[in-house]
Amino acid sequence: MNTPLIALIDDEPQITKALERLLNKSYTLHIFNDPEKFLEIIGSPSPPEYWVIICDQKMPKINGTEVLKQSLKTQENSIRILLTGFSDLELVIGAVNEGHIYRYIHKPWDPVDLRATIEEAVKKFDLNQQLHIQNKKLKELDKAKSHFMHVINHELKTPLTSIMGYLDLAYSETQNNSELQGYLNSIRGNAERLQKLINDVLIITSVQTSQIKWTNQKMLLKNLSISLNPYFENLIKSKQLNIDNQLLNSELSWLADPHWLSQIVRRLIENAIRFANPQSTVTLEAKVEGHHTGIIKISNKGPQIAPEHLPFLGQPFYIAQNFMNHSNATGLGLSVCQALLSLNQSHLKIENSAREGGGVDVYFELKYLS
Repeated sequence: MNTPLIALIDDEPQITKALERLLNKSYTLHIFNDPEKFLEIIGSPSPPEYWVIICDQKMPKINGTEVLKQSLKTQENSIRILLTGFSDLELVIGAVNEGHIYRYIHKPWDPVDLRATIEEAVKKFDLNQQLHIQNKKLKELDKAKSHFMHVINHELKTPLTSIMGYLDLAYSETQNNSELQGYLNSIRGNAERLQKLINDVLIITSVQTSQIKWTNQKMLLKNLSISLNPYFENLIKSKQLNIDNQLLNSELSWLADPHWLSQIVRRLIENAIRFANPQSTVTLEAKVEGHHTGIIKISNKGPQIAPEHLPFLGQPFYIAQNFMNHSNATGLGLSVCQALLSLNQSHLKIENSAREGGGVDVYFELKYLS
């Protein structure tokens, strides 16, 4: 850390000399017996950055309050301390308000108290600088995310839409050629997979940049619209799964955003179907847990998750299984759910089931009205 730079401003040389003896071992000091000279220095094209400015109130040309007020123009991050021999409370209050003063110290000062006050001021400046740097990084990150969303929308979605359009045309032109139709089916399958990946990434990034809102409405879970991807509809049939949707029996009125809640539940059902054992049951249920708080849970019977993976599920692109083992998963399904639930101050909980047949329980909290 650089040595803190402090400006001492007082028209009486004996005062600045006393302050210099007290502080010069710990700080770099710039001493001004003429306040106008200080204002000239900080008004130059490349002024020094003062961590702390210590200024006397009563000076013949200009008072300390005005000096500190003018210093705000180029030294907005500096910590300001006013020295005063006055006991006029109104004057002190006015000085604090006008000059953004951190502390005021009465003359004659207590050396221990003065050193402690300046140490606090230096720490405050350093902390403010760190916060400023972090805020700047966060703004740059938000800008990068917005640029990323622009690239996704215009550089990926636009050509993909064109590809899908030409695929439809190619289908109509090759109806009598089964071999070409097979190739086109393969292209369409991969294009749809890419489209899903793009949409998932956009949802997560939109949540992180506050471009998606969660609007709570009174609703019945049995009216929740859940439309499964045709792939999972076929998977249910091929694995001979039973979907026990107990949400259809729920008469409670819940508070939720119907659009986003339906996406969350659909994704969790599809995830449960993907890993369910053949000829088993995937269960959806809603339970009251506490005062106006309940849970929605999706459970399956099938392979359990290794304990070391559980803390990381829900992180983008994290996949518990071997990704290279012919997996169609991207690791974004649970991440999208986690991101959307954060808009409602909720989150996914994922546990291995203790019931016979194993499996995994995934659930989240939701508010209900009655």
